[in-house]
Amino acid sequence: MLPVVTVLVGTVAEQVQTLIAKGASLVELHDPMEALMTDPEGNRFRVVLDPDHEA
Repeated sequence: MLPVVTVLVGTVAEQVQTLIAKGASLVELHDPMEALMTDPEGNRFRVVLDPDHEA
């Protein structure tokens, strides 16, 4: 099971941009609900929209 970053504020795309600026890489984007990314060490993780998120 991959670690998960849950987006509570904003969008998955905005969180992806923030994480890329911090050295992560985008593997797959399933906007607007989910993205698969890797950290600078190559570890994969998911970015998902919180189910109770208000757009």
